[in-house]
Amino acid sequence: MSRQRYESVDCAKGIGIMLVVFAHVIASHNVGWKIEEIITSFHMPLFFVLSGMFFSRKKSFADFIVGKINRLVVPFFFFYLTISILLPFTYFCYQGTALCKLPTLLLGFYNENLYIVGAIWFLLSLFFVSIIFWLITVTEKFRYSSAVLFSVVLGIIGYYIGVNYINLPCWLDTSLTCMPYFAVGYILKNKTLLLTTNIGNKYNIICFLLSISFVILVAGHTCYRANHFDISIWRVGVCGMLGFFAVFFVSNTGIKRNEIIQFIGKNSIIILAIHQLIMMAIAAGLKYIQIYGWLAAILNFVFTMVVCCLLIPIMLKYLPMVTGEKNLFEKHE
Repeated sequence: MSRQRYESVDCAKGIGIMLVVFAHVIASHNVGWKIEEIITSFHMPLFFVLSGMFFSRKKSFADFIVGKINRLVVPFFFFYLTISILLPFTYFCYQGTALCKLPTLLLGFYNENLYIVGAIWFLLSLFFVSIIFWLITVTEKFRYSSAVLFSVVLGIIGYYIGVNYINLPCWLDTSLTCMPYFAVGYILKNKTLLLTTNIGNKYNIICFLLSISFVILVAGHTCYRANHFDISIWRVGVCGMLGFFAVFFVSNTGIKRNEIIQFIGKNSIIILAIHQLIMMAIAAGLKYIQIYGWLAAILNFVFTMVVCCLLIPIMLKYLPMVTGEKNLFEKHE
């Protein structure tokens, strides 16, 4: 992958995680429900597509598993155990009542109906998506079109599991639904020049406007965390893919060289894990000084992103094993 391509991907991840934070902020302040609906229709598919771009079978299955455990499972359980304890405590301090009991929190990763903080479910779901896709591509003939076809079948199964309110443990139902996004990311990396061709800012913006306009027209309520959808399967897929392209077309303009957005994108896992705890504390402070509505939402978003960016260097230095800087488990020799 060229440097330009890496810049675009980092920028796309940066925009994506800011959209995740913004959607959570406006939901917490009960404003902009339609904007939230549009954002949530594609912000998590975006990350599955981007993750698919980095899928590789160059390592053995054992090394692949160990790498994914270090990168995804270790951060998931660290942030799950720490923040799922801290978040109810924060609620207790500001709201006067705990969210739920500790035994319930400790089982939240197994049963999605139980409480779990934020969007860290994505880490465990992506772990299962990666393993399933590795198994799909176990032979050369299943690497490309067949892999996509098989992933689409799994995605259809996942969607109908969701609309029938059948919940699988550990977000396995969501993992099935998101298989096509991961597969498309893999194909985009290997079979097209999309990520290595600069078509110019003007054309990128035009493509962005066309993509996001269609997303706005067909978007409806989607919840990838719970794998529940109130819109048809074609609308779910169209929003997921065109939303990805909308973000990528923006990230392929001159904005891709913005160091702040790149920094946010490179550390998106950290922001994914910690932003809701920060957001809720700031929301409580804004409520205390009687700031409400869109002003509160915008201030909360800005302050949350600033605090996250200030915490990132500290976490990279002192918690390298849960931020992807250092491996907890060594790979097979």
